[in-house]
Amino acid sequence: MSTANDILESLNERQKEAVVAPPGPMLITAGAGSGKTAVLVRRIAWLIEQERVHKNNIIAVTFTNKAARELKSRVINLLGDDSAPKKIGTFHGLSNQFLRRHYFEAGLDPGFTILDADDQLSLIKQIVNECIAEGVGPAVKPDTKWLRGLQSFINDSKEKQMRSSSVTLDSRASVDLRRNFSSYNALYSIYEEQCDARSLVDFAELLFRTTEVLQRNEVVRSNVQENCHHLLV
Repeated sequence: MSTANDILESLNERQKEAVVAPPGPMLITAGAGSGKTAVLVRRIAWLIEQERVHKNNIIAVTFTNKAARELKSRVINLLGDDSAPKKIGTFHGLSNQFLRRHYFEAGLDPGFTILDADDQLSLIKQIVNECIAEGVGPAVKPDTKWLRGLQSFINDSKEKQMRSSSVTLDSRASVDLRRNFSSYNALYSIYEEQCDARSLVDFAELLFRTTEVLQRNEVVRSNVQENCHHLLV
């Protein structure tokens, strides 16, 4: 077990202040190279060792896989594998874990496949070509720029929590988007159908589907709220 001195060792006064702050909402502004990861690691250790918070009641989120691996490694080095929280990862990684546990509530196959950006673009290209062959796609075979525009449209819509049935055109939309909106949204609908039929989930869908489950399923939401006492980002 780490003592308070062990946890706070080598930190400056402002970092210590963040680590030992009483539980509750807290926003810390810190620039690049200021020791954010070190503070997050020590904060987790402080909550577990000094505040007696159970490791399963802590979720720590970072923005990149590299940062998540670094954070997890440093927490394990400080606390040991048995005492370290298991819910440390990126937004997408933790959403993936959540959906694997709650695939039924999310309307997914338990073995769903995740599409990376390249896989997603390939699927979009395939769908567009099939639509053109059937005479229901764009009049002219689109170039890569057009396809990437459709990909951005799909991902942006999901980030705004809009399915194809509820997408609206923003008044600040570009001329290109206005011109292609009807085609884009029709293809977004087909893309959704294809993904559902083939148990495919893109990166934006991981976050969107997780949000939908938490918004719509009170039992799952209550369970998460009861178990997540500390969320560190």
